[in-house]
Amino acid sequence: MEKSVNLKEKFMDEFGLVEQDIRTYSPLTLAYIGDAVYEMIVRTILVERGNAPVNVLHKHASKLVKAEAQADAYHRIKELLTEEEMSVFRRGRNAKSY
Repeated sequence: MEKSVNLKEKFMDEFGLVEQDIRTYSPLTLAYIGDAVYEMIVRTILVERGNAPVNVLHKHASKLVKAEAQADAYHRIKELLTEEEMSVFRRGRNAKSY
């Protein structure tokens, strides 16, 4: 019987990475990965709606992932956030990129 491969462990070993406590990450680092995850979700939803030209998909995705749209989404869900999630949000919002 073959052993199942844990891809996360394999890639961490391959790239010489070590496990980190995500709570120690800077807000800008969290925003960097969060933006990528959010865009992937938006792209997935758009593609699931049906086949379309890539430029049309890109235009729709760009409208949904821009900062203004993300701020609107926050206002829609802020009442659902836990205190810890609100703390992370405030930390990220106050971060400055130089």
